[in-house]
Amino acid sequence: MCAFYSAVEDAHGTEDFSIPLRKAVGAIKNSKSAAGVLSVFDTLKQHGIKPNESLYMAALVSFRKNRQSEKAVDILESINANGVQCSLVTFNALIGCCAQARRVEDAVKVKDLMKEQKVKPDALTYTAIISACRTAPTKRRGQNPTDKLKKAEVGSTLSS
Repeated sequence: MCAFYSAVEDAHGTEDFSIPLRKAVGAIKNSKSAAGVLSVFDTLKQHGIKPNESLYMAALVSFRKNRQSEKAVDILESINANGVQCSLVTFNALIGCCAQARRVEDAVKVKDLMKEQKVKPDALTYTAIISACRTAPTKRRGQNPTDKLKKAEVGSTLSS
């Protein structure tokens, strides 16, 4: 982490943020906690450095590896706030985190963001959403997992 912080300090006042962003990815990959990952984002924000897609992807991988996928929602909010254009791979990783955290509504938000950014979902996208629907707790007795799929607009997409 020290190399990351010194790279951020060295870049302060310049326009070249490539080194601090690379160091940030390394710091995230080595982090063992969600707090460590989120502190990297906070440090970048304090210095006016906007995260890029590689940084978000590293955070998602770290969250999944450390079984802290519920923190992916923070990443989704940051992606929206920073206007970052993400690839299908990053969106699928984000939906996978939502599925692991059993957060259907957030998986659907990611799918909606994909539509906004004109990124076409693939089979992995829908598989992850179905997984989230299947594993998410139902709020009412007798609620069918198919109801969650319809709400996510997955059923109509798969049948067409």
